[in-house]
This record gives sequence, structure tokens and C-alpha cells, in this order.
Amino acid sequence: MRHFHRLAAAAAERGGGSADLEETDLDLLAELDRESDRVDPLLVRSLMIAYHRRACELALSGNHRGAQRYWDRAHEFWDQRIHKKTAFWGEYVASYNQGQQRQLQLGPDELQRRIGRRMAGLCVSICGGLIEEQEMQAARPYWEMACAVGGSDLAREVFGEAVNLDAVLSRLDPNRNPAAIYDLYRFLYDTIERKEVYEKIMLEMAYRQAVRELNRDNPGDFIRHIVQAGEFNANFRVLAEKLRRLGNAVISAIVACFNANALARTFREANRELDDEEALFSVVWVYANSIDSVAGGINTWTVPRIMDQILVMVYKDLLKK
Repeated sequence: MRHFHRLAAAAAERGGGSADLEETDLDLLAELDRESDRVDPLLVRSLMIAYHRRACELALSGNHRGAQRYWDRAHEFWDQRIHKKTAFWGEYVASYNQGQQRQLQLGPDELQRRIGRRMAGLCVSICGGLIEEQEMQAARPYWEMACAVGGSDLAREVFGEAVNLDAVLSRLDPNRNPAAIYDLYRFLYDTIERKEVYEKIMLEMAYRQAVRELNRDNPGDFIRHIVQAGEFNANFRVLAEKLRRLGNAVISAIVACFNANALARTFREANRELDDEEALFSVVWVYANSIDSVAGGINTWTVPRIMDQILVMVYKDLLKK
């Protein structure tokens, strides 16, 4: 009992409602549990509720790093002291029903299943909110925690119940933050469901990002996005390998030569309806596919020598579309 008196005294000294008091409460509850001669199911329940409450408060305030400490405590407590502990659940039901007019009728297995489902659902709910805000770095740990509590199948099930995914996706603006949106679809594809529509969206987004980076003369990022596109399209997989063989220096030389080329300027001025970014991408594609057919290979010296020939091929093809 003196431990309970210490808890009450600490509350009186520190004043109600402060974060520091909650930390003290948690520490003293944990100490009571450690020093107890036997497992007290209701004390264990109080600790689990307190850990989850503190974790949620921090998470909802945006302090996910701080919240992680309490999620870890709660889930470690669940794994080591509660989950699949038949004796604990029997004692818990008996302790809970003592003196209660309405008795808990659930068996230990069903009670454990429902609580585990609620724990997973809580993590998934926070994950869904972060997905809507496109905060994928913060969202992923909550998904992983949901899977750790109940397995990936349960996590997917409660995700479908807690998150209106169609509504979330309908509000996305792909031009606002394309990298974050790509990460979102990647997450959904890897964890929730491997939908063909997600593959098509990621392929298109990776291609658009690749074209954008090429026109910015960022060959490393250009190749990286082509590799992403190659996950869903065989032609891009082949292109990615050839681009690696060309190398960053040659790709930059192609960009510079294209931008300075008189014939390219003439084509652009005569055909303003054509997309310059698409034209440059097509030029690089032709260079990549010619890597084994050009005598001596393609390097920074041979790029200008065959540029006019490639431009004629590319613009002739673009004008047919």
C-alpha cells in the first residue's frame, strides 16, 4: 500500500494535469507492477491504458518520435505479459467481474482477440490520418506496429474499415508533391493491395519525374526514376540498364547538345505544339538504344556527331503522333 501512497503524494505535490505528472504516474504504476508479489490483472490493464493514452496524446500533437517510446512500452508489455498468456486472461476476467452487476461474458481467447484488434486499429487509424497528410515517413511505423500486434492480414482488414482510401486518393494533387504521392502509392502497393491501377499510376509518375529530371540535367535522378518505372514495364527496365552504360557524363552531354543544336531549335520553332521535354527524352532513348550499334560506342565526343541524324528520326516520329 505504501506504493499507492507514494503515487497519491506525488500527484498532490506536482499538481494535476501536467505532462510531468503523467510521466510520474506511469513510472510509479510500472514500479508497482514490478514490485508486486503477484500479477495484478487490473494494474496491468491500467498500465496498458496509460501507455496508449500517452502515446496517442503525443502522436496527435505531431510528436511521433516522443510517442514511439510509449508505443514500444505498450507493445512490449503486450508481447511479454499479456498476449497468449492463458493464466493472465483467466485472472483478468475473474478480477474484472468481481463485484460487477454486469458480468463480462467473453472467454479469454475472444477477449484477447478483440483487444488486439483494437490495438491494431488504433495504429492503423493514426497511419491513415498521416497518409491523408502525405506524411509517409511518419505513417510507415504505425503500419509496422499494427502488423506486429495482429499480423499483416488483420492490419489490412482494419485499415479497410478505418480508412476511406478512395476519398483520400481522390483529394490528392499529383503536382503538389509528386515524390510524396509516389511514396504513398508505393506504400499502398507494398502493404495493402497490389492493384494494377497502382502500378499504372506509379509507372506514369516515375516516367514524368524522369522526364522532369532529365530536362533539369540531373542524370542520376533521371536514371533513378527510370529504374522505378522499370519495376512495372519491361521496356523501361531495358532502358535503365542502357542508361547506366551511357553514364551520367554522356547523358549530360546529350542534354547540352540538344539544347544548343540549331536543327533542334528549328524543329521547335516550326512545331510549337510539340513537347520539348518529350522530345529530349526520345532523343536520349535513341542514344541509349544505339549504344551497341555506333562504331566505337557512344561517348561525349560522338554525341554531337550523330545528334542531327537522331533529331530527324525523333521529330519525324513525334510529328506522326
